[in-house]
Amino acid sequence: MRFRRYPLCALDPARRRALLTYWNGERLFPALPNFLAYVLRAYLAGRVVL
Repeated sequence: MRFRRYPLCALDPARRRALLTYWNGERLFPALPNFLAYVLRAYLAGRVVL
């Protein structure tokens, strides 16, 4: 799981906080680690706008 979270550590604090807020606030998959990996990939690909 560490390799999945690495892009999260590379973000600046404001974007990291916004991304984690989005991830924790999701209704269907709140705080699910696999969903965090999906959100990170989607954000880096430009499919999620914060």
